[in-house]
Amino acid sequence: MRVYAPKSEWTTTDPDAEFRRTLADTQESRRKRAAIEAKYCTGGELRIGIDGGAAIRAWCFPAHTNTTETLGGMREQWVYRDRGYLYFENGRLVAIQRSN
Repeated sequence: MRVYAPKSEWTTTDPDAEFRRTLADTQESRRKRAAIEAKYCTGGELRIGIDGGAAIRAWCFPAHTNTTETLGGMREQWVYRDRGYLYFENGRLVAIQRSN
């Protein structure tokens, strides 16, 4: 039997309680991300030589990043699911790879 008390957690007698908590956490994370994107992802021109902050304003936050430390410094690959990849060396954009 599922028991729900308003303004409280699902009780332990609910076999779906963990799933519901995870779903609620995911929905809250999406709301927070949308608010952050609205604040920081204001658009802008994406061009070689800009820093990470300008890249975030242009393309928003990447899905994930890959970092490589080399003798010459740090290299980063920012991965965007539907847009492509941005490549940084020592904090500056050095290459743009767009998805078709």
